Amino acid sequence: MSFDVVGVGIACSDFNASVTSIPKIDENVLILDYRKQMGGTVSTALATLQRLGMKTKYMGMLGDDENGRFVVEGMKAEGIDVGSVRFAVGESSPFSFVMVDGMTRKRSIAFYPGCAFTVSADCLDNGAIQSARLLHVDSPTPAVFAACHVAKQAGVTISLDANAPFPGLEELLHLSNIFITSSDVVYRICDRNDPVEAGKALMAEYKLDLVVVTLGVEGSIALTPTLTATAPGFNVEVVDTTGAGDVFHGAYLYGYLNGWDTEHTLRFSNAAGAMMCATQSGWAGIPTLKQIEDFLQERAGE
Repeated sequence: MSFDVVGVGIACSDFNASVTSIPKIDENVLILDYRKQMGGTVSTALATLQRLGMKTKYMGMLGDDENGRFVVEGMKAEGIDVGSVRFAVGESSPFSFVMVDGMTRKRSIAFYPGCAFTVSADCLDNGAIQSARLLHVDSPTPAVFAACHVAKQAGVTISLDANAPFPGLEELLHLSNIFITSSDVVYRICDRNDPVEAGKALMAEYKLDLVVVTLGVEGSIALTPTLTATAPGFNVEVVDTTGAGDVFHGAYLYGYLNGWDTEHTLRFSNAAGAMMCATQSGWAGIPTLKQIEDFLQERAGE
């Protein structure tokens, strides 16, 4: 079977709690509600692509523990192919603690990587990568680097996500065709405070085909060697921003793979991310194609 998108990177569980306020050092706060949900940068983007109608496959390693089984069952439920996932005995699966401020709806995240950063190349199905339309990655593991080299040799487009600068990011950028991330990350990489200037600098330095910068409520910007496009964000009642960037990424890749024009792809992705911000139900809140189309029709004047 061939896949539209193969993902190699972070898949984890999120322990998500709404709190009276984000605690300061030595402060106790009250948890208002609590839930365990699916998370992860690559896996959430794959879940979005599945929800929109594409075929996806996840490759990687998880611990042979409760969290690892929870993650695999969650991906299976979305239709993501997990046939290449390995459960490692004696290893711990990655997870995040997410605290959402009950008043401001802003969040703080503590991430436990477990075995996420040591995934080896023998977890890969090279044939699935070579026949995919796109490879999506997010972290500097042996498996990710190996997958990128396989994709590069096969002429498969490589998309990179990064929620923070990290050692190995520059090497991954040199291997990638597409880089989609937040303005905070590009500012820190480029030491510039303008998203267009930062995006152009990244494109030139790493020979990227496409750079997309998310700007929160202000929308997003996409840059290619010949085009700069912008799209405003949508006003929604924000409940929780967790996963919104990863949903945006999946939605953008959906438009990209369908050959949509850049402006429409940005607006579609902004809508998907905004809809995710308006829910606190994890992957259950990832919108379908019809839901995004209906949202865009309702907001046609914005």
